[in-house]
Parts: sequence; structure tokens; C-alpha cells
Amino acid sequence: MTPQDALFHAPGTFSALTLWRSEGGGLSSARLVLDGWLREVESDGRVHALVGVRSDWWIGVPQAVLPREGTTQAFPSTQTDVLIQLASRDREGLLWALRRARARFAGTLAADEELLGGRIGAGREPFGFLDAIEPPTREDIQEVALIDAPPLAGGSWLLYLRFQQDLRRFAALRESQRRAVIGRGRDGEEVTDAPEDAHVRRMREAGYGSNRGLIRRGFPFRQEREEGLAFVALAKEQAAHARALDAMLGRAGAPSESLFR
Repeated sequence: MTPQDALFHAPGTFSALTLWRSEGGGLSSARLVLDGWLREVESDGRVHALVGVRSDWWIGVPQAVLPREGTTQAFPSTQTDVLIQLASRDREGLLWALRRARARFAGTLAADEELLGGRIGAGREPFGFLDAIEPPTREDIQEVALIDAPPLAGGSWLLYLRFQQDLRRFAALRESQRRAVIGRGRDGEEVTDAPEDAHVRRMREAGYGSNRGLIRRGFPFRQEREEGLAFVALAKEQAAHARALDAMLGRAGAPSESLFR
């Protein structure tokens, strides 16, 4: 597959993410079906598609980020072989792309999990806070996300995390407490005196602002009784993902950021 422009520019009111496992058709078969599906989606034009593959299976280069532990919290590692994220302004186009994936992948890739969600950027996550993701510039992409050396030149390291959000517990907090947890107000205004474990402050001090350190393409989802954020982040080095997770976990004796609590 060639580098995917939609990996960095994926506007849409509707989003989906699907995980797939190799079923026995082998790596060469998986490459063929993924290439064919991606060409079909690009030709249709209604859907932006991102495809990620497990690096040790695809080209023999292992990931070194997950699992990861902090003082009181941890990120698990549940590996899958293929990740697909879709974004579209057209719900029918999104569903069509998902159906075409199931039809093309049959016998080669087995469906593992599927999430349907909402807007990427300029929308609100389940706690009700504005998630104003800025589209990255070409310079941002080159600096932050594109690997420039073989064997992964032109690609990115992709990290996927699924955060479950406890809406009832968060709603029980006072408004001032909610702002202190996030480090921003509901409409994006920064809290100047945010505590050290506020999410935005922790990320900012670790060097992660808008399109800095990594580029994210996450979206809010609801699945049965669960609501949360499907978080997809892209970077040119695995170390960038590791540093972001460590900032959240609060390693070296520091507490985790308050969102975990």
C-alpha cells in the first residue's frame, strides 16, 4: 500500500473503526485484499480510510510501547493484525465501506471488533467538552508523523486506545472540578490555574499540543452501554507514543493524570 493522505485529513460527521485478525490466508493474501478494498473505497470517493497493520506480522518490526505501567495505572496490550478507521460525511457511504470490507476480507481476515461513532474534530466528546482538532499542515505531517527511513518510509507508527468514560461519575462533579480534571472549559478555553494532574496541562508540559509530538484522529463512540473515545494517534517514532502514555500514567513516582480517577 502507498502512504494514505486520508490518514491525516479525515473530516466527517460519521466515523467507524474495525479490528481484524489474520484467518489463515497468509500475509500475501492479506496484502491483496487490503489493497483491493482500499482502491475500491478511494474510487468511490465518499469515505476517507486509514489502514494500519501489526508491524511484526507485516514486516518483522516489533512494537515497543504497550503494555505500559505507571505508579497506579496501566495500559494493556491487546494486539490485532489490521486496524481500519473510516470517516465520512455520508452515513450510507460509511456503512457501504464496512460491508465491502466484510465481503472482500472473507476467508483472509476475521472481524474482531467494530465501533461506530461521531465527528472527528470540532465536535464534543462524551463528557461534553469541545474537541477542536486542528487539521495538520503538510509541514506538521512531515515533521511529526511521516517516517523517512526504510523499511517503514512513508508510513507512521499508529497507536490505538479505547477509553471508556464514566459519564454518571463525571456529571456528579461540580463544574469547577470538571474544568480542573480536563484543564479546559467546555468550549475549549484554557484553565490558567489548572492543577498539575489536569489532562491538558500534563500533555502540554510533555510537549504535546495541537499537532505537536503526534497527530490524533480519534472520535467519540457509543457501543451498547459503553461510551468513550476511540483514540488513534500517529507519529514517526514509537518513542513519541511512549512519552505521551508515560505523561498520562505519571511514572517515576508521580500520580496518574486525574482523568483516570
